[in-house]
Amino acid sequence: MWPHQDPALDLSAALAKDPPFIELICHPWFEAVAKQLLRTEHVRLVELGPSQFRPGAGPAARLSVTEDREWWRNGAHIDLQVTTADFNATPRRDILALWFWVGDVSADRGAMRILPGSHRTINQHWETTLTPHHKAQLPRVHGIRPRPSQRHHTYPEHLPEPHDFQYTECEPMPVAVKRGTAQFFTQSMLHSAWYNCDTQPRKGMRISWCAADVPIGFDRARCEDLRACFHTLRPNIARWQPGREHIVCAEDEFIHVWKHPDKWEETFVDETETATAVQAAAPRL
Repeated sequence: MWPHQDPALDLSAALAKDPPFIELICHPWFEAVAKQLLRTEHVRLVELGPSQFRPGAGPAARLSVTEDREWWRNGAHIDLQVTTADFNATPRRDILALWFWVGDVSADRGAMRILPGSHRTINQHWETTLTPHHKAQLPRVHGIRPRPSQRHHTYPEHLPEPHDFQYTECEPMPVAVKRGTAQFFTQSMLHSAWYNCDTQPRKGMRISWCAADVPIGFDRARCEDLRACFHTLRPNIARWQPGREHIVCAEDEFIHVWKHPDKWEETFVDETETATAVQAAAPRL
């Protein structure tokens, strides 16, 4: 069920030529779980496509404990800004990220690392820090890191680390799973890609969802990519999986619109100015 196209090819073209991919993303089980977790009767696809992490130099290149820690400190990030109120809303104002693994993913085969519970503290930080004007524009897809560097386009935007929950000093959990596993999570939780020390690639599919009436703030380029993808995808679903077209926005239903600048001033606030707000975060467990 793995597309024959190179994942780096244009997503719309790959989807248009691969009926097995259409069959996979249209499976009603995914939609049913998305409805349950997003607390709504109507959901839509919002991100999809193949993902592959090629192997490195093999087991001999296994990271040391010190390298492991540095990989996490440099790689930990969020992709989505939501507040506690957004996360607790009905329908839930969040993206339900779904990764469907089409091959075994061991801890050494580039398994994603996550920091469970971090989303609660981070969401409360945005609840306390963002202006009402910016809160009204959430959820928005935007990558931010606890320890950004000048190499990243978000520099120097950052997530302050509370004294009792030093994100980058915590031990992340590897999502080691068997082939056929569906991993659901919120991208407002800290997570990171990981080095593939295995001899085989890590293969998966992104099939993410949102409530149908919740606009998601994408930057202009990503928004246009989605619009083009859905324009190609919807008629192909009608061809290969008739009756399932509703999971993809039609052109006149497309509400995932660009509506914000890439950077907000609140994400540049000095850590000392936000320490009090971070300490007021909701319980993590």
